[in-house]
This record gives sequence, structure tokens and C-alpha cells, in this order.
Amino acid sequence: MLILSDSSSLLTGWLTAATASQTLKQNCGPIKHINVTSQRTRQRTATPELISLQGNVLLQLQKLGITESILHSKARATPWLANKFSQWNDAQHNQFAGLARSGVNFGGIPFSHYFARLVSEDKENTFRIEQFSLNTLCAQTGVFTHPVSDPRSILSSLEYGLTLSTTELSKLLEQSALANNVEFLEVNVAELSSLIKPGESQSIVDCRPERAIDMPTNFKLPVNQINVDIEITKTPTGQLYCEFDAQEDGFVIAQCVSGLRQSRRFSYSDTAPSMAANTPPHWDQQTNTLFIGDSGISQVSLDLGLDMKLSLLNVFWPLLAENQKPAPLKVEYFNRRANKAYSYLADMALLPFILARRADSQFWREINGSSSSDELNHLIDLFCNTGVLPSYEHYRENSHEIENILLAFDYVPSGYDPLTQHMSEEELTNSMRQLHNQLVTTVKQLPAV
Repeated sequence: MLILSDSSSLLTGWLTAATASQTLKQNCGPIKHINVTSQRTRQRTATPELISLQGNVLLQLQKLGITESILHSKARATPWLANKFSQWNDAQHNQFAGLARSGVNFGGIPFSHYFARLVSEDKENTFRIEQFSLNTLCAQTGVFTHPVSDPRSILSSLEYGLTLSTTELSKLLEQSALANNVEFLEVNVAELSSLIKPGESQSIVDCRPERAIDMPTNFKLPVNQINVDIEITKTPTGQLYCEFDAQEDGFVIAQCVSGLRQSRRFSYSDTAPSMAANTPPHWDQQTNTLFIGDSGISQVSLDLGLDMKLSLLNVFWPLLAENQKPAPLKVEYFNRRANKAYSYLADMALLPFILARRADSQFWREINGSSSSDELNHLIDLFCNTGVLPSYEHYRENSHEIENILLAFDYVPSGYDPLTQHMSEEELTNSMRQLHNQLVTTVKQLPAV
């Protein structure tokens, strides 16, 4: 098996090599990770120094022997609890969306329905969803503890990821892969052609973003011409949330760990874009090559992009057979799974754009004129009218992150479960204040990061 990467995709390359070496063992022969060097300077993808990883990815890393304690000691890992959205609606818009479910259910009825009723009856508009999330309160205060298993404890509601160094994570994955006898080579483009022999049934995983540029796609970013600039600055402390800051001609995604702050600025450009193409992963039967490089959409949502790659690699490995061309049914099955996974990634990456209410520049006017998937449109409409989120085959079962983003953008349902009326307005207000006070008290007792 050959795994191909370049300077912008070494992390994906080593992730693929490490999971292949652990999963396949000797089922597909020797595994070679080849880093392809080139004299040309491409501007399609900028390499980030920091990335935030959700729980699914951290569990996969544990299986490779890369534990959370190792990530803290080797990769500057800092807990990630929430996302902060600023100025997406207007200059005053500034709200947090936690990674965990907000509030608690009362009498088996989802908290969002009580919150919708509370907002509809609150004439002074004093309540925000972030007030009822342990995740967001911890992120704002800079405190953290690991969640507990006892469901009766309010600490069981915490969910977290980690923000860490991509360079150091890549080194850890490299160590894991080399320990499992992966061979590493650095070659130029001309030398690569001698390693790929036409007619042989060797499997290839191509992690380079440029390899997907000319492939057909139905996925689009809201703005076609986007440049990405990355700025790394020094900072004395980390922070427990990612920042999504909307600006006049684009937006900035910022993350912090101890000592480093990364700002990725996405801005409108009249010149050639620096984003990769928006192509889902694809298994080509004729060449037995899986193309799994970064796309423009996965550049916007790095955490979900890496999560998607890992989940698809877990689907891909069992479908391989040593020294055999892939069966058409296997290829079709994988590509269907890849398109569904990419559809979810695209909807999640584009959700803030679709919810934004700005029109003060060409960038945001193009955003307002862009279209989204039928599923995402239906999801937003259904939630706004009923407070219910639909279940889609390609969406995750746990949809509280979507719900938190919708509420953080002030998309509060106009309809809610009539069973919430078992409380009077005064009882509801008092219960909500009591819950908020309990969360605040808990946060005050937690250790600072």
C-alpha cells in the first residue's frame, strides 16, 4: 500500500499510515508513506499550526496509543468546550455555543422547548442560551474538570475536545506508524511515477489536496473566491473556546493554547482563491486510489474534516483485499458513505453562513444569495417552527451542537411543546434562574486551567 502526502497534508498522511498499520497489519502487504516534494509553490491550502479535535477523534487516537495525557505533555493540548460567535448578525451579536447539551430536561420535555417559551414570554429579553450551559460558563471563566459518570451530577453534562499543535500531533502519529513498520520515503514528482506501476493492484491513499481539484462536485462554498491567511502570535495563556469572528470582508477562526494563538482569516479575493476544491473523498476503482485530501469545506471546519476522514478510513480498511482490484460493489458502497459523510460536514461548516444576518459588503451579500442543501433548509425551518430537529441518515444522532448554534444565532422556535404549560410563567422563570444559579455555583468550585 502507498500513502501519498505533501507538505500541506503530512498530518493526514501520518494519520492514515498510523491507522492502516494498526488495522491492516499484514493483510495488504507492506505500507509505505511517501511525502511528495515539488518545486512549484501552490497557494491552494495553508497549513494550520493548531487544530481542535472532538471526542470521537480523541478516542481513535487513544487506540493508537496517543492518550490525552500524552497530548497534554507533548502537543500543548488545551480543553475545548465551546465556540464563540461574534458579529454574525450585527455588531452587537456575541454569543457562545457549547459542545454539550444546554440545560436539563424537565418532565421528559427537551430543555429547548422551555427555553423557547421563556423567551416568548420574557418582555425584557434577559435570557440567552449560554446562561444554561455548563460548557459555556466554564469556557468563559477559564475553568475545567473532566466529566463524571454519575448522571445525577451536573458535571456529567460536560463534553469537551482538545485544541493542540498539528505539528506535534503529526510527530506522535509518525512515531506510532514507524513503530508498526511503516516505511517513510521522500520523493519528487518524477520519482513518484516510478513507484506507481500501472496494471498492478496496489492500493493507494492520496492525501494531497491538489489531487481532488479537477474532480466533479456538487458542493460549494457560499463565496467562490476565498483566500486563507494564517497568523501565529504568542500569548501567555490558552483559552477554552474557539472564536468565530465575522468581519466586513470575511471571517476569522481563532484558537489558543498556552503560548500560541492561531488566527485563520478567510476573506474575499478578486484573484485566484487559496482554498482547495470542494470535493468529497472518492475511491477510484480503475486506479484503486482513495482520494482523501483536504477540501475547501474541510479547511473551514478542520475538526469535523479530520473526524470525517477517520470515520471513512475505518470504513475503507475492511473493504481492501491484498493484491486484488476492488469489487465494484465495494467501491460504490464506500463512495455513497463518503458522499453522506461529506454532506454532513458541508452542512455543519456552512451553518453559520446560512444563519448570518449581514449584508454590509460584497462578501456578505454573496453569502445571503447563496443556497444550502434541502436537508439543512428543512432542519432550520422545522426547528424555528416547532423546536424539533429532524433525524437524517447522514447526521449524527446527537444534534445538540446544531441546536446550540441555532439558539446562539437567535433562531428561537416560535412553537414549542404545549406540555411546557404545566408550569406557570412565574414557576418557569424561577426554575430557569435556579438552574442558572446552580451552574454558576458549580463553575466557581472548579479549578482554573
